[in-house]
Amino acid sequence: MGSLTSVIIIGVLIAFVATALIFIVKNIIAPSKIDGIPKLIKDGRFQAAQRCAKSVISKNPRNYLAHYFLGKAYLKDGKPELAFIEYKAVNQNALFNGEIPEAEFRKEMAELYKRFNQPDEALKEYLLLTKLEPNNPENTFKAAEILETQGNAKLAMGFYQKTILLNKRNPKAYTSIGRLL
Repeated sequence: MGSLTSVIIIGVLIAFVATALIFIVKNIIAPSKIDGIPKLIKDGRFQAAQRCAKSVISKNPRNYLAHYFLGKAYLKDGKPELAFIEYKAVNQNALFNGEIPEAEFRKEMAELYKRFNQPDEALKEYLLLTKLEPNNPENTFKAAEILETQGNAKLAMGFYQKTILLNKRNPKAYTSIGRLL
């Protein structure tokens, strides 16, 4: 009877150690799937990147880095509608702590908002970009374009003038100011 008990105890210990080893290898030692997604996107393997990102999201729906990479893979794969959905999830919930490049993300998000006819949201993104990158005339110019199309000529004029202050050789800004005058 004593040897049967010791065999059972040893069997349970072996099972426990095996489970612990599998957990350690899967989650700690083996590189995370999310680390390989940017390389897949860079290499043009968009479907593989999408599969990896979806796999990570299925395990952790709040992994906004995976949502970001999924959106980026969708954009590169010519699926802006799906990218827009993923980017909106990132925009509403993610903290920009360095893992997601905020300026790049905001530019892509603004373009998606413009593409899907949401100029107010695109304007918000460009205004955020003018704060993130105060010396980038492209952001002020695009904000001015949106303001002009919305009929806010006075504010658009100010943004066009700021564009010229940042880049004196911007013919589009001069043309836009001339048109407004």
